[in-house]
Amino acid sequence: MMKKYLLQGIPDEPFYGPGDNGVGISYFPNFNEEHYLYHFWYGFYVESYYFRFQNMIDSKFHVINCKYDLNIQNGLGFQKNILKSLKEVNPELHYFFNSMWTTNPIYKKATTIRNEITHNFSPNKPSSGLTKHRDNNGKVSLISYGVPDYMPVREIQENIDNTLVLLSEMSIEIQKIL
Repeated sequence: MMKKYLLQGIPDEPFYGPGDNGVGISYFPNFNEEHYLYHFWYGFYVESYYFRFQNMIDSKFHVINCKYDLNIQNGLGFQKNILKSLKEVNPELHYFFNSMWTTNPIYKKATTIRNEITHNFSPNKPSSGLTKHRDNNGKVSLISYGVPDYMPVREIQENIDNTLVLLSEMSIEIQKIL
């Protein structure tokens, strides 16, 4: 369904432009009525995809937990605890996952997108545009308003396509190592 709405056309670049008569800002200046609908539903399925992507990664860790009888309890830090244990029971698999976490740009971007969806603004919707500026002590010294952050659907879809390839490659690598 996500791809269906993408293929309908979502002209979100540029995502802002001058407002009516050059006054203010207009978001999604190339949208007409149906584009808002396509954009909404595309975003809905994007959010679902990133949660499911993370669940697929979690599932791989659950399999590892069972295979090596690590008895690590599910909860906060589950993957990190699995990684710590893997270092001793299967260093090669530990290296594989650790390098994915720390150096793989596709995985890192997917994680960032999922975290933004969960804790902040969905990247496919303009953020508030507020920026907190902090002094040397970390105290907020100024809050400014500017152009919001926004990730175009083209960039999101590219990451989704890449994560699907990554999941396949992960499965192949894990199978080789195990």
